Amino acid sequence: TLLKVGGIEIKNLGSLEAAGEDIENYHTQVYLYPIGFRSESEYYCCFNPQTKVTYSSEILKGQEGKPLFRVSHQNGRPEGVFEAPSASTPWVRLLAAINKRRKE
Repeated sequence: TLLKVGGIEIKNLGSLEAAGEDIENYHTQVYLYPIGFRSESEYYCCFNPQTKVTYSSEILKGQEGKPLFRVSHQNGRPEGVFEAPSASTPWVRLLAAINKRRKE
C-alpha cells in the first residue's frame, strides 16, 4: 500500500507516460487518469450483499487510446467486473448489481 485515505488503499499511482501519444485523453483541467492506477476498498458484495468484500479500482489503456475504468470483485469472476469509459459508471453498475441482489 502506497497510501491509505479513509477506507481506500492506493496500491499503484500509475503513469501518464504510459499513454504515449494519447496523453491528451488521460487528463482534463481537473483530473488525471494515469494508466495502471489501482486502489482497493471494501464494499458490499455484489453476490451476497450481507457481506463486505474488497474491490479493486483500476485505470487501464482502453480502445482508441482512451482510458478504461474497471472495478472488480476480489474473486475475479467475470460477472463481478464492471468496466466503462467513464470513472463513475463502473461504480454505478456495481451499485445496481448489489441493489438487484438485495431485492431477490
